[in-house]
Amino acid sequence: MEWTLILLLLRHPPIWDAFWCRFEQIRSHRVSIMCSLLSVAVHLCRSQPDPAKQAECLKKTLVRILPWVQAQYNTVRLYAQATVEAVWNCCLDTGVCDAVEGRSLAEACIKFINTNEECIRHKSKLSKDFFFASLDPFQDYSLETIYFTLPMLNHLCADEWLSVDVFKRHWPVTLPHNVTMSHGQRHPAVRLTNTRDHQDRVSAKLDSLFVEESLWDDAGAENGKESSAPGDIQKKIVHVETLLPAFHEQQCYRQWQEEFRLGAPSRHRHLVLVTTLLEKPPNLGGLCRTCEIFGVSRLVVASLRILDDKYFQALSVTAEKWLPIEEVRMPDLASYLEYMRYHEGYTIVGAEQTAYSKCLSKYDFPQRTVLLLGNEREGIPVELIQVLDECVEIPQLGVIRSLNVHVSGAILIWEYTKQHMQSDG
Repeated sequence: MEWTLILLLLRHPPIWDAFWCRFEQIRSHRVSIMCSLLSVAVHLCRSQPDPAKQAECLKKTLVRILPWVQAQYNTVRLYAQATVEAVWNCCLDTGVCDAVEGRSLAEACIKFINTNEECIRHKSKLSKDFFFASLDPFQDYSLETIYFTLPMLNHLCADEWLSVDVFKRHWPVTLPHNVTMSHGQRHPAVRLTNTRDHQDRVSAKLDSLFVEESLWDDAGAENGKESSAPGDIQKKIVHVETLLPAFHEQQCYRQWQEEFRLGAPSRHRHLVLVTTLLEKPPNLGGLCRTCEIFGVSRLVVASLRILDDKYFQALSVTAEKWLPIEEVRMPDLASYLEYMRYHEGYTIVGAEQTAYSKCLSKYDFPQRTVLLLGNEREGIPVELIQVLDECVEIPQLGVIRSLNVHVSGAILIWEYTKQHMQSDG
């Protein structure tokens, strides 16, 4: 988004005033995005090809960003300090220092930035940020930068880097440097590969990263510890191709969606979670999310209207779209459990502390299990306990003797999943 805004402003200078107007407005309400705006401002100053417009941009930028070196938020303050120095260096290169408003303040700020240890450390980190320190908005505007260089420099997993060879296989025709639009104007097209200058800058950036990581390794070795350099990272997105090999066929995808709602996919196990006794939407939403994650075959609720509740949706995060959900009202619950036992072959298990309940750590879940959770306040009523085949309780070490029902359900679902993953494996 920052890159898109930079390109728009550089290609359409008349909208600069609107940008600065928004800059003034946003800083009073959305302090959290100031780092992005400061980055955009730096690139506007560096990349403006017209010397006169660049000088004008430098004057407007410096006077607007100087106040942010005193920002309340540490990250914004340090980012603003690095931005002031970058803009001031542009002023020195273009010879407009004398005409800049607030020159003495800028010089005092630069002196502080270059002598304060925290500022120096943060500036060093930003100098390794390819987007902030090295990106050329025009020369680097290519598929190679977007899909290969940036993911690589930001330590994404290697299987998420897309080399230019991928695009060459599916895009055999090279686009011209400019494309004629329907209204007759010429518009620069995104290139497939980068220029030689870009490759040199990326190589230099990689060299600095390797040096930094080797320093981490050396420091760890000296202290007798393993390296703590960046290695493992979060990766919560799973490519849909791993779930559906024929995803590229839209018709097959729609069929897969329908089968998924009906509980057909093999990744679902024979565990049915019954939450008819529960009342609170956040608990139901959280359990819905847990069920989808661990492949529960079906979720039973007291009313399907709960799916439209905003508190339910806040916890489910769309899990209800991918999980078969069935409505069983309270008056019908006992007969439903009986049906699942005698007609579907399920074992009915309740999560409850009773005189004869079994400890979860010693209980083996049958493959076909219906798991009944109790009400938040009263648990499972006695008349339904008589319908159950087994009661299971979670071993506890504390005094309270009562877990939140969402937590209890998640623990039981995971124990079932773990047992059957081991038996399958």
